[in-house]
Amino acid sequence: MPAAERAAKEREAVARIARTSHVAYGAPVDADSAGTYFYQPATMQSAEGESGFESGYSKDYHNPPCFNLVFFHKQTGQAHLLLPHGRYLLAGVNSHEGRALPQRYPYLFYDIVKADTNHDGRLNHNDLHSLFVSDKAGRQLRQLTPDSLGLRGWRFFPNGSPGLLVELARPVKAGDHAGELNQDSPNTWLRFDLANLQAPPHPLLPPALNQVLTQQLIQAELKLPKQ
Repeated sequence: MPAAERAAKEREAVARIARTSHVAYGAPVDADSAGTYFYQPATMQSAEGESGFESGYSKDYHNPPCFNLVFFHKQTGQAHLLLPHGRYLLAGVNSHEGRALPQRYPYLFYDIVKADTNHDGRLNHNDLHSLFVSDKAGRQLRQLTPDSLGLRGWRFFPNGSPGLLVELARPVKAGDHAGELNQDSPNTWLRFDLANLQAPPHPLLPPALNQVLTQQLIQAELKLPKQ
């Protein structure tokens, strides 16, 4: 497509979205126990009341799905955005599988979809998720997990221990579901130290033990009856 034609189509799309959609805001959420900051989800709402994104994504976080967070300082009223653009989708904030981060740790964690990894032309829950972290003011945002693996979930250590366990999996390489995770995607677990998130993560299972388990798997398979 010639550059001029592509630019015209982009201008037309921008004008259409401006006519038919607006930003809607979710309920405020306290970002820290001191009550200094709170945030609100920013979502896209169409004139008909439908989300501008894939509705299936909303099951993971907000309905309609969230593309940014607005952070507010309660005393000064100053506000800023978590993300500098609207190209990502936020699937979750600071908790997963029912366990919230203990308040004494100065972090917020985010489950974010960055790219259309399955190349279906849509950014939704079927694409790979990544784990991000910021301080509780919604600043110093950075990615913790690699783009090559998809986030399946995370858990904070029980009883306030300073650890974070993150489950990742390799995406399907070919076929209709290439670039997605499925139930057969090989997984791995990483352990992060909440007392020092700048340090690289460690495999939950030491390599030597992982090798032992691989050998035991082979032995078990050899002993199983043939189908």
